[in-house]
Amino acid sequence: MDRDHAWKSEWDRRAQFCENDLLFDRGLETNSGIVHTYYNKQLLNFIGSERSMRILDVGCGTGDSIELIKKTNGSAINIFGLDYCDGAIYRCNSKLEVSLFENVNLFIGSADNLMFKDCSFDRVICISVLQYLSDSDCDHALYELLRVTQRGKYIYITIHNSFSPFWFVHKIVHCLYIGKLLRKLRILGEDTCPKENIRSYLWYLQRITSNGGKIVDISSFNILPKYAPQRIIPPLLRLEILLRRIPVISHLVQNIGAVSTIVVMRE
Repeated sequence: MDRDHAWKSEWDRRAQFCENDLLFDRGLETNSGIVHTYYNKQLLNFIGSERSMRILDVGCGTGDSIELIKKTNGSAINIFGLDYCDGAIYRCNSKLEVSLFENVNLFIGSADNLMFKDCSFDRVICISVLQYLSDSDCDHALYELLRVTQRGKYIYITIHNSFSPFWFVHKIVHCLYIGKLLRKLRILGEDTCPKENIRSYLWYLQRITSNGGKIVDISSFNILPKYAPQRIIPPLLRLEILLRRIPVISHLVQNIGAVSTIVVMRE
């Protein structure tokens, strides 16, 4: 089984057994709220205050971003959610029915073969999806995101950035088999998920521009190395948010966070 199909099987398994949507979407039992709040603010800043847009959420999962945008921007905004996991769409639909949101359409499909016509949307968002695709499928997905976006309009992409202390430590641990030792000592839990395709933000920038996109903004967050002690993570994340308000520091750490956000305009 190749990695792409392995992840499809993993999402189908989570849809069946995960007790809550956070566990399904992010593999977390609970959410500290710090990172979640940070990225929600970023996303809402990207969407803006206009209430008559058409938005596509590629890899919508259980509908967290759709719910956030609807609660903020109102019912007039049209949102189309797409995910390749049937269980995710079922969970998303159930959540949105409870909230009685209007003008939301959900589809089952893949990011690298979008069913929509050219220039269909004012905003396209693709949050923490592309690391589950092979290089060739990811490249085609970037082309598809640009294709369905109206000219002069914008795409919001978040990616796992290998050019960061977080993923560097992760790679070292696994390459040196330290992870196996730590699991034997029960310091780390078992990692049963398929491996993600962690690429640098530079890889994405090159592919985006070669597909005809213009980079409008890029930023990153979470410079902590993976496996940092859990008790120190929340205060350090709060400190990072404060330090990023200082222009010099913000510039120095701009592209070394574990997760990068890239805003793209289709020319």
